[in-house]
Amino acid sequence: MNQNKLKIFKKRKGLYIYPLQWILILEFLLCLIIYLLDQITDLDLKNWIFLAFGLLIMSLIWIEIKNQFTDQKEIGEFSGEIVFLDNLIEVDNQKFKMNEIHKLDFLNASDIQGRHKISYSFEPRLSHGLDNIFILRLKNDSEIRVNFLQTEWQRLKKFEEILIIYHQRGILHWLTLLDILGIQDYKKIQEFKNQIKNYG
Repeated sequence: MNQNKLKIFKKRKGLYIYPLQWILILEFLLCLIIYLLDQITDLDLKNWIFLAFGLLIMSLIWIEIKNQFTDQKEIGEFSGEIVFLDNLIEVDNQKFKMNEIHKLDFLNASDIQGRHKISYSFEPRLSHGLDNIFILRLKNDSEIRVNFLQTEWQRLKKFEEILIIYHQRGILHWLTLLDILGIQDYKKIQEFKNQIKNYG
């Protein structure tokens, strides 16, 4: 069976502020300073207040448009791979046999590089595809949790064959399998269920 691989990504901890977000922060602080000076001094800065807030609003519009076509930054580094095989799963060079594995789980497993994401924080909208999380739960009650990259060409949905096998072995939940494969229609679910009865 061919290997099905996904790249592991280790996110850097802490808050990352994009350069365009810094521009908004600085412009907001400028507006606030001018407003406070107008309130606590005898200076008449109302025209400057209107000018500063107008600049801030134009910047918000410009940045929002630009973000629609900008890729999210990869904040961290790639380190190792997840390899899905018939007889074992390898995570960052650690090999786990089927009899060691209790369950497989995937969180946010629909994050695909280059796809548009909804955001309310004035950050780029084109996804880096790195918010997917793989959880390997072992029978010794320990678990391994890693982020992984998905692209249009290398993604879980293309690993249907091995995922069906994992489901039949009892380590991948039926609903998780349907979610990964994007099967939602009741009729298609029933057809898929019949299709895999004698699979493998």
